[in-house]
Amino acid sequence: MANRAVPREDLTDEENLHHMQIRLHDLEDIVARVEDRAAGSMALAEELARAKAELISQRRRAEDNARKINSILDAVIDGIISVNADGVVESANASAYRMLNSNARKLIGAHLSQFLRGLDNRDCTPCSTTSPGGDMNALVGRRLSCTAKATDGASFPAELVISRTSFSGTDSFTCVMRDVTEQRKAEQEIQKLALYDQLTRLSNRYEFEARLKTAITLADRQDASVALLLLDLDNFKHVNDNYGHPVGDELLQYTAQVLLESVRESDTVARIGGDEFAIILINVEDPLRIRQVAERIVNKLSQPVLLDGSLVHTGTSVGISIYPRDATDSKELVRLGDKALYEAKTQGRGTFQYYDEVMDARARGERILENDLRLAVVREEFEMFFQPQLRSVDGGILGAEALIRWRHPDGELKMPGQFIVHAEKTGIINDIGKYVLLAACREARRWRDTGMAPMPVAVNVSPSQVKDDGFVAAVTDALEEAGIGPEWLEIELTENIALDTGAGVLEKLNQLDRLGVRLAIDDFGTGYASLAYLRKLPVRKLKIDQTLIANMLQPGPDYAITEAIVNLGRSLNFTSIAEGVETTAQADAVRRTLCSGMQGFLFSRPLAADDFRDWLAGQK
Repeated sequence: MANRAVPREDLTDEENLHHMQIRLHDLEDIVARVEDRAAGSMALAEELARAKAELISQRRRAEDNARKINSILDAVIDGIISVNADGVVESANASAYRMLNSNARKLIGAHLSQFLRGLDNRDCTPCSTTSPGGDMNALVGRRLSCTAKATDGASFPAELVISRTSFSGTDSFTCVMRDVTEQRKAEQEIQKLALYDQLTRLSNRYEFEARLKTAITLADRQDASVALLLLDLDNFKHVNDNYGHPVGDELLQYTAQVLLESVRESDTVARIGGDEFAIILINVEDPLRIRQVAERIVNKLSQPVLLDGSLVHTGTSVGISIYPRDATDSKELVRLGDKALYEAKTQGRGTFQYYDEVMDARARGERILENDLRLAVVREEFEMFFQPQLRSVDGGILGAEALIRWRHPDGELKMPGQFIVHAEKTGIINDIGKYVLLAACREARRWRDTGMAPMPVAVNVSPSQVKDDGFVAAVTDALEEAGIGPEWLEIELTENIALDTGAGVLEKLNQLDRLGVRLAIDDFGTGYASLAYLRKLPVRKLKIDQTLIANMLQPGPDYAITEAIVNLGRSLNFTSIAEGVETTAQADAVRRTLCSGMQGFLFSRPLAADDFRDWLAGQK
């Protein structure tokens, strides 16, 4: 009440007025100050309101951003898990929950080691710091391989990459987890493609070589033996050609199954080529086991098998080498196994053969022979000899057979039986055959130049020559280069050519016949020529095998067979020549059969070219 502006009785009116004016000014000051404070409060309130609105807006944007980030993280196919420095889970995305078949209640607060097992580092030292209390920093920046275990007990292979982030001096770690189940399956499939044969599902050559080296290493440690069986199918090409490749593929699959059933699970069966297989028998203590496996395989594969509706008959040959008895390393073991396989085939196929040193010595001799033969072709070390063929009636000359000899650098004159078979095996026979054709035609040119009437020179050719695509061209080239007509040349074929309908053989022979080159069947009477097919061949001469001639004078059927061949030839309008006539009695017997001509030591041995020309001059 003291502060109220009221008149005082002890003051005059003028004094009271003055006092009231002062009080009014004070009140005006107070009101002004209150108004200033009110205005400031209003401004502050407005500022606070704006700040609150901005805060709410930022919070909403932050919440929106957080939702967007969480939405993105949940859309990521990889699992993303945030853990603290102790490896305790703080948060995870939806993929992590899905992978681990878990939820936030089970996952948040759990340790990383509870659902990740076997963490290791592919590039650095294996790490085992995922146990509680482990240092997460040791895992940062590494691509880790582990097994993830879901809460339902299921597990899957996973890869993990961990990064570190610091907030206010506190480390937090983000783990990106990827399920690599499909990747591992793809890697396994790629490995199968690289190490296994796709048709038979057996180990391929690469895997076979690796396993053989491993088997030998283990054998050294255990003082044990390793047996290597190499095999291929007999007549596999015949199966493909006659039944088709699908049947051939089925045969390979059937073979693989037979081999797998013949060995233990610890042994290795591999397909190392087209129809080539290998078996590695480890820890061989009883040599009888090797024989039993080989016999079982040979016997099983020799039996006909029904494939795609066709009854297929094949077989196999097996070569066996043993470590450390035969070889000191894997390459040598394979090389010796190949030699044993070659020997098994040489013995007639459908059998098995162990490697031995005699076999190796023979193989070395064959390699030397092959090398010498190739050099002989280049150096032209071959010489031509000629043996006359005479008419049975009057001894007049019908022609001559060209016979090759090899003048070896050591001075020995080698006969055909010493090298022709090997030349056929190695394919050198085609080069030798071209040489013989040209040399024989050149010699016939010399005969012609002496004024002789056309007299054919007979040249033996092997089946492989006839099957060669360039055979007809080789004959025509020889005639053209020598400058003679086809009436000067006769081609002698082996009897089994009459049975060979492949490689366009009949068409090639017909081409030569149309060209005017005469064709003859050599060594007729002891082979398996089909008489029905013989009628289709453009043959003009049959040469009766010398074994029949040698026994014509002995009791038995040889004379009758010879006579029958002569009559057969006459009915087909063929000329017949008896080979190997060595005595007058044999010559008389041949004449009684009415055979057209004879050839043999009785008349002349094979002569060198110059000597044969002298012989011809004497015959004139």
